[in-house]
Amino acid sequence: MRVKLWLVYAIVTTTFWGVWGALIEIPEKAGFPATLGYTVWALTMIPPALVALKIINWKLEHDRRSILLG
Repeated sequence: MRVKLWLVYAIVTTTFWGVWGALIEIPEKAGFPATLGYTVWALTMIPPALVALKIINWKLEHDRRSILLG
């Protein structure tokens, strides 16, 4: 039976969310603001997003219509 790649991604993502949820309390208990944790999380999501875009060979559309539509 072939492993479905989407299922592997879903399980890994859920696991990482659980680890993040467990570890995010540590800096908050040490006195750091909760917003710092969310900021770090947002920044750490940039590399996986870029990898995902690279996997699907996404290209930035920069024609006149795309620029007009934003």
